[in-house]
Amino acid sequence: MTTSGRSVLVTGANGFVGRALVQRLIAAGHIVSALDTAPDAALPPGLQRFYTQDIGLPFEIAEPFDFVFHLAARNITHVGAVDYAELQRVNVAGSENVLRAVAAPDFVFMSTSKVYQQAGQPIDESSPTMPLADYERSKLEAEHALSALFAGKRLTIFRAVNIVGRGQAEKALVPVLFANAHAGRPLDIFAPKTSMLQLLHVADMTAACSALIDCGGCAGIFNLAPTAAIRLDALAERIVELAHSRSPVRYSNNKPAQYSPVLAHKAARQLQWWPAASINDILQECQLAYAHA
Repeated sequence: MTTSGRSVLVTGANGFVGRALVQRLIAAGHIVSALDTAPDAALPPGLQRFYTQDIGLPFEIAEPFDFVFHLAARNITHVGAVDYAELQRVNVAGSENVLRAVAAPDFVFMSTSKVYQQAGQPIDESSPTMPLADYERSKLEAEHALSALFAGKRLTIFRAVNIVGRGQAEKALVPVLFANAHAGRPLDIFAPKTSMLQLLHVADMTAACSALIDCGGCAGIFNLAPTAAIRLDALAERIVELAHSRSPVRYSNNKPAQYSPVLAHKAARQLQWWPAASINDILQECQLAYAHA
């Protein structure tokens, strides 16, 4: 089923994924409004309305929507160190505030695949959860809170792997490694060098959101991940190569790493969604962004 011209609210619209999602949905002909703590310097053409709001505070929006894509969150990759009380205020209570504030039959929550237990086994949507860090813990708490509040309605939870692409802040892994390689600084790797990473291009992430709208009635938990993965040491060395850098790669963790591949068969089956960008595509794009910066 394909639909067009749906009314959509995107929270966290100034963020890396939010900005890309707003642009994709406008291009697809949807009626898109955005919400964040302040307007972006350059609002995209075709945006219906911008709501300025700290979601950690209760609020109301009178306008109804067909879909809400709730991406707004505190995340250490873009705000630095933050205590758990702030993560709970924004990621947990803030998610509840958004759900209560907006009337919409479909609510989509951006979670993370890191809520799962990493036990060296393939991960599907029925796999046990065991988040290790505060950010992932707050995301799982928000999932539970939203599921309780939105019982019986169409709640979708996207659990995506590492989202990357042009324009990502230089606090996430891939842009940090590229920045250091281009500056001639050492690439310090603190995680086990044999760790395996699945990288999802931001355009593939937003394509999943578009596919959900087009599906018409699909809901539930969906893993979003490519089938391919790359070892952390191979990633660092490939970035040095692409940057034509002489930066050394320094490893400080030789512990063995377990690999728990995240499977996205459900999204492929129900949403007809498959990632298009390969690991090489992603790294080549990031390199071009730095080369022309």
